[in-house]
Amino acid sequence: MDILEDMRTAVVVSFAFLFAACAPRRPPESTPGTRIPDSVPEGEAAQRAATPGLQLEDDDARWGVEGAKERKRLREEQKAADAKKKAAHGPDAEPKMTAPVEPATPPAP
Repeated sequence: MDILEDMRTAVVVSFAFLFAACAPRRPPESTPGTRIPDSVPEGEAAQRAATPGLQLEDDDARWGVEGAKERKRLREEQKAADAKKKAAHGPDAEPKMTAPVEPATPPAP
């Protein structure tokens, strides 16, 4: 009976190792100092600082980047002002447009 007990012990130990090997892992704990992604202006400034020899300001002036940014800002301000104006007057403030209607003609006798 000694061999039978040794086999049982070996099977139990094997199953214990198999169970431990197949057990799901705990998810990794998030670190408290996770980095917040940079905003677009911060990323742009970091890229410009990292590449000083490319004369990026000259390229911006050539292609009108600053002018485009200013036009975009003005468009967004205008949209915000229009939305504010529309909200102040209510949804019925604008006239409702309808398709033209043909005049009614009497039936021919």
